[in-house]
Formats: sequence, C-alpha cells, structure tokens
Amino acid sequence: MAMTKRTTILADEALLVEAQQFAARNGTSFTKLVETALREYLEVHRPPRRMEFIDMGSSSGPSFSVADGWDEEILAAAADPVAGWSPGASVRRDGAGTRS
Repeated sequence: MAMTKRTTILADEALLVEAQQFAARNGTSFTKLVETALREYLEVHRPPRRMEFIDMGSSSGPSFSVADGWDEEILAAAADPVAGWSPGASVRRDGAGTRS
C-alpha cells in the first residue's frame, strides 16, 4: 500500500470550488478527485523510459538486442513506471514490479 501525505494546494478559488462541487456530485471526495487527476496527468505527461543494454560477454541462451526492440518489451513487462526495475523484482499479473 502506498504511503499518503497531507499537503497544501494553492489554486484559484473558483477552480477549487468547482472541483469540490464536481467531487460531491460524483460521490467522491475532493482528496480522491485530486489524487486521480494527478495520476492521470502524470500518466499522460510522463516521459517515456528507455532501457539500454550493454553486451557483457556471451551466453548459450538466445541473443537479445536493443536493435530488435527487446529493451522496450522488457521495460513494459517488468518495470514499475515510478519505482523502475531491479534484479530482485518479480512481475505481478498487472505488470507492476514487486520485491521478492
């Protein structure tokens, strides 16, 4: 579960009133509305992440090359968009990384 933190938002008063009314009409809290809006904004505006591999020897397994697009496939499957990827992470069904 993610940690929550209280914060202060400075915004135009009319915008805040409209947001509070919108939240009330839709049966949600102002806090949940702001959190949802932040998540959606960041999802749309987050720069794409690139993972580059450096060849470090040979293996009897299949060869994976950045030129073949494997870096993006691995990143999409195993990297959490915020926490990133680490060798000790496993992949849940929803694609989010978790520590094992």
